[in-house]
Amino acid sequence: MTPLQILSINSITKQTRIEILINHLIKKLPLQLKNGNKAYPTNNEKLIKTLSSLQNDTENLLAYLKREKPKINCMVNNERCDITLAKLQKSAVFGGLTKGTNGGYRQTVNVETLHSDLLNIALQKNKQLNADDIQHDIDVTWKHSIITVSNQLPQLFTNSNLRSYIDGDIISHILSTFARVKQNKFKNRNKWNPADIWLIDYTIIQTIHNTLNNISNLTELNLIVDYYIKKEQLIPISLKKVIGEQISLKWYNLPSHEAAICTNIIFPKQSEKSKTRKIQYTVDDECFILEFRTFNKLNNIMASVRDEHAYQGKIGFNSVNKIFNMYNAQQIPHFKNLVKDKKIKLDDKQISQMQGNIALEALGNCDEKTIVNIITDIHNTSCGISELSCGFLKVY
Repeated sequence: MTPLQILSINSITKQTRIEILINHLIKKLPLQLKNGNKAYPTNNEKLIKTLSSLQNDTENLLAYLKREKPKINCMVNNERCDITLAKLQKSAVFGGLTKGTNGGYRQTVNVETLHSDLLNIALQKNKQLNADDIQHDIDVTWKHSIITVSNQLPQLFTNSNLRSYIDGDIISHILSTFARVKQNKFKNRNKWNPADIWLIDYTIIQTIHNTLNNISNLTELNLIVDYYIKKEQLIPISLKKVIGEQISLKWYNLPSHEAAICTNIIFPKQSEKSKTRKIQYTVDDECFILEFRTFNKLNNIMASVRDEHAYQGKIGFNSVNKIFNMYNAQQIPHFKNLVKDKKIKLDDKQISQMQGNIALEALGNCDEKTIVNIITDIHNTSCGISELSCGFLKVY
């Protein structure tokens, strides 16, 4: 946000945005960034003191913001960094994105927030909700999904003290603990745990804080999460759009569960008009599609996995080649090495198709067992299923 935007008010809550920002810094609540990431404030006592002293002096506050361009100490994608206020998104909490969100991460942010808010109403009041309980202008299919999940999910648990959280001190503490102990095992926290919301017993939040302070490695953190899952006191939940009238559930990464095995693998006819190369398969009677394609112009392909509802995750070019190499399959060349004549410039679609075709050819040259192993490893890695990952419940 610009300095002038920060000096404005939230037209719904009537709070000044600077007051909202100070509150988020004090309570270490997450802030939405323009690139779609969330920033989790850490230690900003000096900035809090300065902003608090100037919040009622508009002229000097504006001059300070323009002159000093203050930075917020925070965690982004589990890495410590400093962000300027210009990188902050004018999100719903500041009075933006409340209506008319049409796509991309903006709608996702609203969907997560609405899921959490409606779940808390259902958890606390034990009442059935309907579409009238959602006042936001969101896609009707997501409205149906939110209501269906909110009405059915609370009935699965006997702990009446569960509440829904997507941010705040306890979530920040869980994620900062992961960032502290993950070492080099994960680049993306979603590969550790893709939870969109966390159901937590609000009566033991301080106990969880105390426990997290004593965690020294990733194994301990995963065991603690598993312990609270078993006691129904902490439930990490990955939300997918519910299309039907009943929610479906599937647990992942619990110690008693084995990693997924891919079956019924099909190589469909590939479209020459599309840059994507696809493979179909099933896991526990659920259908998935593995896609090889580029996600950025003039870059290498990645492997992404989706079911009939949404994308489940993806892995990068180097990770794909690492899995191929593990089973002695043909490597996919870097896009810069696809043609010998360096004067020939390939476009994004050509790169995607050529690398995707090589990936399919490499798999086609493998025996059936190796194909299953490679696709299974890509599926499990993309979906965050591994012995190092944390247990979570997928709701779809």
